[in-house]
Amino acid sequence: KQNLSLWLMCLRRSKGVTLELRRKAIGCLDRSTLDE
Repeated sequence: KQNLSLWLMCLRRSKGVTLELRRKAIGCLDRSTLDE
């Protein structure tokens, strides 16, 4: 689950990234956790 940590780190670092991108990333993470 190191990928999750990397994702969060990237999201926190790139606050300038569009909210749309962040929402998509968060949505993917939520789906993966639900599948588990």
